Amino acid sequence: MWGGMLLENHIAGQRAVQILQGVDAELPRIGQTMVLVQNEGATNERNQYIRTTEVSAVKRKFEDSQGKMVDMNVVTCSISDALRTDFQGSEGNAKAAPAAGATRIRDTTVADAGSYVGVVPLAAAANLGTFSIRASSVYTQLVPSAQTETPLVDLKPNGEQVVLSAAGGPVTITTSVALNTSHTISVLASQGRQDKTARPLHRHRH
Repeated sequence: MWGGMLLENHIAGQRAVQILQGVDAELPRIGQTMVLVQNEGATNERNQYIRTTEVSAVKRKFEDSQGKMVDMNVVTCSISDALRTDFQGSEGNAKAAPAAGATRIRDTTVADAGSYVGVVPLAAAANLGTFSIRASSVYTQLVPSAQTETPLVDLKPNGEQVVLSAAGGPVTITTSVALNTSHTISVLASQGRQDKTARPLHRHRH
């Protein structure tokens, strides 16, 4: 849970959010990703991940339960994507505690569960039987842009075969299988159409 609360209601289309938190609490960082969660744990729960692009804070006084005025930070965070839905906030209070049913703000932790690939043109034509190829660059554009590129060099071009296979040429596959009524053998071939989709050419059932 982030050490603050969403201050008042926010509507869809906003490109900034306001967070109320203590003056000693850490401010959100530029580029930090947080998540707004409305109706957390309920069947109508909705959430949105937001990434801060600009952060500013001003001090304002809020009254606590004993009537004492306490300094609090009102933090305005510009976000990279506009809010896609309305989020219910909470009235300002000296504890920065969200009201029941109001939106909660949670911090996030990076988990490298995604896999990113890119495509770059060859600097020189690759011939059949080539063990290595030369690309124009090992760097290319990735989405999201917050990710860091890591070049992968000296790898097999197609991951499994040790040499390149000719495109459009004959392909020979040797396999052994005990055929019975439950096996189906299919041969797929590209017809060279513009959509480049393959369709069944022959199908034999043994």
